[in-house]
Amino acid sequence: MTNHYLDLLAYFGIGGAHPGGFELSKQIFNGEKLTSDLHVLDLGCGTGQSSEYIRDTFGCEVTGIDQHPIMIQKANERQADVTFLEGDAEDLPFPDHSFDFIFTESTIAFTDMPRTLEEIRRVLTPKGTVLFLEMTAEHPIPDSLKKQIMNLYHIQAIYLESEWKEELNRAGFTNIECLNIPSNLNESALSDMNLSPNIPESLYDLWDQHAELVEISKKHLGFRTFRCHLG
Repeated sequence: MTNHYLDLLAYFGIGGAHPGGFELSKQIFNGEKLTSDLHVLDLGCGTGQSSEYIRDTFGCEVTGIDQHPIMIQKANERQADVTFLEGDAEDLPFPDHSFDFIFTESTIAFTDMPRTLEEIRRVLTPKGTVLFLEMTAEHPIPDSLKKQIMNLYHIQAIYLESEWKEELNRAGFTNIECLNIPSNLNESALSDMNLSPNIPESLYDLWDQHAELVEISKKHLGFRTFRCHLG
């Protein structure tokens, strides 16, 4: 099924569309003590903003993967020293134990979570680290609002922090830590955009719907950043 919200992000070429935006991502990466000998996977890389930053700042070998071909096209236009691939988070095209550090930014909710977590576990090295920066329910969400959110973004579930930890533990991850970062759904100013020509009018309408839903949902939705390892 086509996800028109992901089409919106792709056609507008929006970098840092996740809650907290690129400034939050930089804050998190700078606290991870990344070194140049690490092989990093940006899962759901979008237009490659975070991949480029990690490569340029820490010198890591970075691979970015995203299911949307327009995202990958725009990531490659950065001409960063990063390998960008079109691919499916639920069926990653990498051998076992390929990556020392894997991160996601508002990615897992758009996939079948158990399948994606299984694939992340498979391609992570035994002593590797995973960071998940993902949308999280602050408390149980009214059914009518939950339906709106799930329909607009074509997501399968909205998890509480405790439910995220349960899913990560069930997938075989250990030392699951929720980073101490203030949680809200505010989006940083869009400073990284690469617009496609001839953007469908329907995507402008969807942008308005998204902005309205963010405002309605801000008391119900936030985000968490989880750091975890393998058992």
